[in-house]
Amino acid sequence: GEMTSKAATNSYKLYKDKAKSVLASKVHLNHICLLMPIIPPKNILLVRLPIIQIRGLTCYIYCLTFVYEGTYYVQEI
Repeated sequence: GEMTSKAATNSYKLYKDKAKSVLASKVHLNHICLLMPIIPPKNILLVRLPIIQIRGLTCYIYCLTFVYEGTYYVQEI
């Protein structure tokens, strides 16, 4: 990740950074699910992966959830 001042960023950069964070978290979530074959498929839907973005003194927290095969849900917390 990277830290920037709020004045040095704009909404496009925030969107671009969020997209990169979500894609990286998706890879991690898939990897976690593959490493834990003992988890029943219905319980995989309970796995949540936090995503944190810091912009100046503002912290954005999101949660990535596996919905079903090939579909993920990002929720702002």
